Amino acid sequence: MAPTCGLTRSVVSVFRGDLAMAWRYNPLGLLIAFSAVAALARLAAGAVTGRWPVLRIRPGRAGWIILALALVALEIRQQSQADLLMTTGLR
Repeated sequence: MAPTCGLTRSVVSVFRGDLAMAWRYNPLGLLIAFSAVAALARLAAGAVTGRWPVLRIRPGRAGWIILALALVALEIRQQSQADLLMTTGLR
């Protein structure tokens, strides 16, 4: 299982309102869904005001290390969810 396994099912579950199942499929799906909603909000704000909000993230060395550790933890977690992720379709 890769860290992205179950990501599509997770995002679909978020938009269906089932956050618990989204978390079970892949916690990263919550972040992806939130980012999609934020991008739409940015688009709407930019279209209405003509000003485009910009978020700049500069993680630095500690940020990259934390990100790498989070991806390793996600990989380990996804391996433990292999039975769920190999089933067919959403429930």
